[in-house]
Amino acid sequence: MDRLLADGLADLCAGMTPDVPVLWRRRSEAGDSDDCAAWYGAAGVLATLARAARVVDEPAELRDTVKHAVAWIDERLYAAPRLLPGLCFGRAGTAWALHDAASLLGDELTTARAVALARRLPLRGPSPDVTHGLAGAGLAHLHLWQASGDPILLRRARVYAEEVVAAARRDGPDWYWPTSPRADSVLAGIDVYGFAHGVAGVGAFLLAVARADPDGRFLAAAAGAGDTLARAARFDGTAARWPAGAGGTHARVPASSIGHWCGGSAGIGIFLARLWSATGERRFADLAEGAAVAVRQDMWGASLSACCGLAGDGQFLLDLAELTGEQRYRVQAEEIAAVIHAQRHVVDGVELVRAPDTGFDYGHGSAGVLDFLLRLRHGGANPWLPAWPSVPSDRSLSPQATNDGSTDV
Repeated sequence: MDRLLADGLADLCAGMTPDVPVLWRRRSEAGDSDDCAAWYGAAGVLATLARAARVVDEPAELRDTVKHAVAWIDERLYAAPRLLPGLCFGRAGTAWALHDAASLLGDELTTARAVALARRLPLRGPSPDVTHGLAGAGLAHLHLWQASGDPILLRRARVYAEEVVAAARRDGPDWYWPTSPRADSVLAGIDVYGFAHGVAGVGAFLLAVARADPDGRFLAAAAGAGDTLARAARFDGTAARWPAGAGGTHARVPASSIGHWCGGSAGIGIFLARLWSATGERRFADLAEGAAVAVRQDMWGASLSACCGLAGDGQFLLDLAELTGEQRYRVQAEEIAAVIHAQRHVVDGVELVRAPDTGFDYGHGSAGVLDFLLRLRHGGANPWLPAWPSVPSDRSLSPQATNDGSTDV
């Protein structure tokens, strides 16, 4: 793993091209995505490099690359024709990555500019989701509030939560968050269970807000999202999976995303594990554990990516290990890393987690894969979620454990 990380991080540093419009080459399908966004743009690669520079033994080259990337992004901070709110495809992820990298460098002026960027993001919009919409902006605001203590960021996070709750589609006891059919987006009308665009991601945001805000509406909506996912779960033995479309709707979601962070068991499991840790309701832990079984069953046919593949699956397993205290989930994350290692490309003696002609981007390229390996090797929290408290020591997933129904939100 150390060799794969060292070669991969050096490859990211060497792959930076500050004199061309795109700072790091990305997958061809990215099209005209925002050059400063997290999933296909510079911010995601910057986030990985900044986290690496905090933990590796010789960070000089990494810090130098981080410094250049921070300057490149800062020059283009408001160059987009309009600021979009999403965590992955809007400027919320840009603000997050820029703030963390500038903090690493001790650059107070740029950390302040990152906060200012977040405070200029739109508070309303047609998408409630994580990747493109309001829940993603809310997650970034919570992270930046935790890092900076700026009370305006927390107030804005509450506004995002109010907007998201108001955007819910209710069907009896079930909660859904479709993208508005009137949105100018290929996602218009999409209604799914997954983390990127649906119930799980919005639920995770509302649960995070509920930790910081005593307003019971947010916790109730997050619990409603969990109950909805519990009713929708489909079991194959002990493996838990979810349909693509929410509430029986047809979803235009690529089949490659269904089992992973963006659209399937891994992303849904991330939310359910946190909901268990907040409420103590064992059924949510059982569902998260079922999601882990599905991830392991599907790992040999998956891509390597953070969005729709093994790296995102591995982040979920590390979450589960930390939230449950169960070492077996870390072992399973190591198995994911072994599958990634088995598919490495060796070019002139250099070991890469990408093919030589493919991209460095976070969502589907090498940066997201390396970020998972960094966390597995050196520790740390889930890279794109606000900090979460440790699970109480008396809460266990052992067969002898009982659920007292208490909440620590």
